Amino acid sequence: MAHTVAAAAPRATQDRLTALAVLVGLLLPVRLALFGVNITPGDLALLALLGATVAAIKPERSWRAETVLFFATWIGAVTLFLAGMLAGTIDDSGMGQRALLFGQYAFVLLGVPLALLGRQTVTLRRMLVGYAWGVALLTMAALAITVISPVLALSTGALSGSGRLAAFVGNSNAYSRQAGIAALIFFWATDRKAWPRSAWLWRGANGVGLLVVGVGAVLAQSFGGLGALAGGLALVALLSKRLPTLAVGGGLFVVVAAGALLAASLRTDLPLSSRLVRDLSRGDLTSTGNFSERAHLKQAAWRQVVRSPVRGLGADRFRESTETGQGAHDTLLLIWAEGGIPAVAGFLLVLAMLGIVHLRALGAGDHDHSIALGIGIYVLFLLALVVNNHVYARGLTVPVLLAGVMSLLHGEGALALRGVARPRALQGAVT
Repeated sequence: MAHTVAAAAPRATQDRLTALAVLVGLLLPVRLALFGVNITPGDLALLALLGATVAAIKPERSWRAETVLFFATWIGAVTLFLAGMLAGTIDDSGMGQRALLFGQYAFVLLGVPLALLGRQTVTLRRMLVGYAWGVALLTMAALAITVISPVLALSTGALSGSGRLAAFVGNSNAYSRQAGIAALIFFWATDRKAWPRSAWLWRGANGVGLLVVGVGAVLAQSFGGLGALAGGLALVALLSKRLPTLAVGGGLFVVVAAGALLAASLRTDLPLSSRLVRDLSRGDLTSTGNFSERAHLKQAAWRQVVRSPVRGLGADRFRESTETGQGAHDTLLLIWAEGGIPAVAGFLLVLAMLGIVHLRALGAGDHDHSIALGIGIYVLFLLALVVNNHVYARGLTVPVLLAGVMSLLHGEGALALRGVARPRALQGAVT
């Protein structure tokens, strides 16, 4: 009888792998670069998890044709994406400097799914909660440093240069997107039906975590991030039938967030920006932040697409062509400008496959609330693409892949309960 990697391993090995997966989740939001390059502690933990997965693969394992086709299509889509990015870079004298960029893309879109596929669902669930707590701990540390020493907060990256909460992840907008995903995970972790064996202390602690990242998202003062967070929570609550819980929790959150903004305004020595209240009172969001600058960048990217729709500029070369040195703040448009039609087609196929996985799990009759979380994270990711640049940042993309693999396992498990044959490689993987 064929088993999964997860099912075939001894219990002690599974416990170690689960602990390693939770550690990966905790470290993913950390953007501390190691060795002078864009390699983070979370990357090293992911490499360890990938190595453990590869070491546990059995060569005699059998796979259903459907599963083989799915992953062959995924690999083909990612390869098409990378080929498009490479095509415009071949004549680049600095090709060696871009090797790390290609490596990051390949790692997050090929290596990470392989590292996650062999894990049990319970491991993936704990890994997601670990990620949420990683974001929450960074938020608490940033808030503490800001209160103790505003100057230190600016110099360490707890605050951005504009006085918005950044929580050491590079900039406030990136942090707000991670906080949004963490908020959805915390909301799901407080669900008794999603965690039937959890104690009240578990749900209470995750409720506190939800408040922490929610306040952090408010202090990051990203309108797009706050809108995506609110919409994502509403979608997850609707799919898991927890709208009353969201209404009560939302009221409590508004009180706490208002108190945080009031406290920040009373501390005149704190360099926290007040643009959220200022721009809302104006009633004109087009003057918010660098709205006009981003509009010009998107127009420049579109002009590049019109000039050369098939072959792009090459990986990371659009920002080098702009006066400000920034990307287009529109992922699909930027990918098209840099990688041409092959790259954007490959990336759209990746997005479509992730969406199909979630819809298949939902339509298979598996009403586990984890599916609601997966769809919420996926929608948040799609919204982030409208304002984001590249997608190789592991702190943003890995939770999306985590939720996708979890929906894949849940969908296969639901089909099995209805008497539909599952891929043998997934038998025993759902717990």
